[in-house]
Amino acid sequence: MATGRRYDWVDYARLASGALCLAAGIAKAFPRIEDVAETLRQMAEANEGTALAPLSNLIADNLTAAVWLVAIALAASGLAFLFNRFVVPAALGQLVMFSLFMTLLFRFQPAIIAIDLPFIAVDLLVLQRAFQRRHGLGSAQKC
Repeated sequence: MATGRRYDWVDYARLASGALCLAAGIAKAFPRIEDVAETLRQMAEANEGTALAPLSNLIADNLTAAVWLVAIALAASGLAFLFNRFVVPAALGQLVMFSLFMTLLFRFQPAIIAIDLPFIAVDLLVLQRAFQRRHGLGSAQKC
């Protein structure tokens, strides 16, 4: 790191999360790796008759835009985490994105909670570190 600070477990978690998000973003562009369009269709079917149906149907009706939006958001946030740049906006975006994934996909694929929850945990750690640095709360000054 350019600042001379040593890496710790939060840095390694951020880097791992960034690499996985980048890989997932790239994979979204290749239906042979991950057929996101089919997943979104099945999500819309699973959410029929619920309060999530209008949003699920909107996404399913605009598959190409939804797939590209998710692919770009995942890849960009992954790069931000890997290069340790714009991590606060990336973490905030990921919190929204993963929360929406869990909410919309749960009825179709309950395992989404176990898949996305670790990413949310890393986002919260990254935001906590950024908040501590911004307000001058070093590790020696914590309560």
